[in-house]
Amino acid sequence: MIMLRATDDSLRPRPVRQWIADNLGLALMLSMLALFSSKAHGNIPAAIMALLGFYRLWVAPRGVTHDPCGRLLLALFACLWIPMLLALPDAVNRTRAIQTTIPYLRYLGMGVFVLHECRRPAFWSKLNLGAFVIITFWCIDALIQYFLGHDLFGYPGIPETITGVFYPEIKLGHVTAALSALYFHGIYTYRKRWPWVWCLIVPLVMVIALSGRRAAWIMLAVSMVGYAGYLLRQAGDRKILQRQLAAIGAVLIVATAFTVAGNPSLQYRVKVTLGLFSGDYATVNTATASRLTVWTTATNIIRDHWVNGIGPRGYRFVYTQYSAADDPFHVHGQTHPHQLVLEVLTETGVIGLVGLVLFCVIAARFVRTHRLGNELFPWLLAVITATFPFNTHMAFYGSYWSSMIWWLILVALAGVVEHMTPRPEFSYRRG
Repeated sequence: MIMLRATDDSLRPRPVRQWIADNLGLALMLSMLALFSSKAHGNIPAAIMALLGFYRLWVAPRGVTHDPCGRLLLALFACLWIPMLLALPDAVNRTRAIQTTIPYLRYLGMGVFVLHECRRPAFWSKLNLGAFVIITFWCIDALIQYFLGHDLFGYPGIPETITGVFYPEIKLGHVTAALSALYFHGIYTYRKRWPWVWCLIVPLVMVIALSGRRAAWIMLAVSMVGYAGYLLRQAGDRKILQRQLAAIGAVLIVATAFTVAGNPSLQYRVKVTLGLFSGDYATVNTATASRLTVWTTATNIIRDHWVNGIGPRGYRFVYTQYSAADDPFHVHGQTHPHQLVLEVLTETGVIGLVGLVLFCVIAARFVRTHRLGNELFPWLLAVITATFPFNTHMAFYGSYWSSMIWWLILVALAGVVEHMTPRPEFSYRRG
């Protein structure tokens, strides 16, 4: 009996080590996203990516500096980090400012690592599918908590909000709203394979509504309007798409109405939020959770430290000094101004604002030059949603929200690599 022996390498089982190497970047990016549900555990995969990225940068710096995507990463990072560095000499609390500025370098290392890993086949599509699954799980788990009193992990509900796996933190609404553009694009991408996927829009909207976070509501609105505009621009037959969007909008309005009607606390928040359109200072201040007084304090600080600010995360240390005696936060203070532009001006000054503007200009010019707008818009929209200037946000220089923003930026950069034609070389030869 003659035994035939396969000689084709493609028929041999791939070693486990090779499989891990091929999927390490994907696993780390998705685990970082999943661990945003904890307070700080997302820093673990971030640190691993940063170390691997800096190792690659040390071994082969030309792999970054000679690559257009690598140069884009360096330019974008410099726009945000150099103002932080220049703010250190005049920082009101230099120790805290240094503890924020130096660890911020991890996002550069992460970027180098992701730009290398995203060259692997199907990295971007797998990353987006994994993110879609994670967000879907968060939403379903949170609704189980809302209706049954505890989620799949046994975390109890908190009155007047919804937390899901983020318990006891109340960040679920902020995070899902920031990621909503990716979620919408996932639904649109998989609609033909799984027609029922349209139904998953409802859990997302319900969770963000039930979170009671006004900032999350605004982010969701920005994301929905932006993504609807993207679909209309891409559509071959706009009339059919307009009818579909109208139907989806009607379903969401009904679902939201029932959600609000069944939750007295949410009804009160909606009523208070409508005070934004009253034109009365006291009513608007109440509608923004006394943010007007926080912003007034920020402007007082900016007048005295307009060049390079008071240093990253320094706001809390001078709040009492610059706030009015009748300010409700005068004694206990605030950690940040809850507004992106004011936070940048307060903590890194005009230099920081110039850096932020340059960041936007460089990114926009790169996308326009390479004609990537249509392909990248959903992911760029997610970055815009998370940093929308006409909103109240978590701290821009804070570890948690800066990690979220940079995670989204790196997904968008991976999309740049995916869609650039021809693809740029990214060699890691030494030198």
